Amino acid sequence: MAATHGRLDSQDCPLAVVAIFPEGQPGSAKDFEALIDTGFTGFAQMPKTAAALLGMQPTATMDVTFFGGVTHPVPVTWGSARLGADTREGFIILSDSDETLVGIHFLRLFRKTLIHSAVEEEVILTDRTPNQLGY
Repeated sequence: MAATHGRLDSQDCPLAVVAIFPEGQPGSAKDFEALIDTGFTGFAQMPKTAAALLGMQPTATMDVTFFGGVTHPVPVTWGSARLGADTREGFIILSDSDETLVGIHFLRLFRKTLIHSAVEEEVILTDRTPNQLGY
């Protein structure tokens, strides 16, 4: 798969366009500019309101430990994400936030290496491993 190029937001955080949709319904996919959050070990998080517009409702709760060590149950649903031509499934946290983000489990499932250069203002999700990149 070809590399996916993203961008940096105003705070130099990496963003990439990811399509999210209910499991088995790729025709209803909607593109989101997702923050790539390397401190988030999960698959994806999206606003509850955006999920509802896609017909995605909470199906369970999952205990999530937030920054600072506080753990809370949060609503989740099973859904799909598409990056380029590749699709994977996972639990999507439904949040009151207006932000969509993807985490380490997302990168692992898509087998992507994140290249984030604030100096060069570049974000690349690539199939190459750090060893192949000369690191």
